[in-house]
Amino acid sequence: MEAAVERLRASKERVTNEEKVLGHAAGRRWATEDAEFDELKRLDRWEPSNIDPDELAWEAYRIIADEEKPHGDDLRRFWENVVGVTTPSDDLN
Repeated sequence: MEAAVERLRASKERVTNEEKVLGHAAGRRWATEDAEFDELKRLDRWEPSNIDPDELAWEAYRIIADEEKPHGDDLRRFWENVVGVTTPSDDLN
């Protein structure tokens, strides 16, 4: 049983690391190919230190779009275009 638990822990860590790498690559691709100067400037000034991880994707889009209350459909379309999913997981951060 101990070996199975260790194997699953290692698997979880590997998958989490792979998702982080994919998330960072998607962010770099967006920044270099699609982002506008003003979007990058807003992100550069943003300090997401006290944000609930469940709200991080929403807050990041809110900053990028420069909208106080962006529409949920816009949020989903943006993330689908950037990372290929409508709601990025915490592991992509």
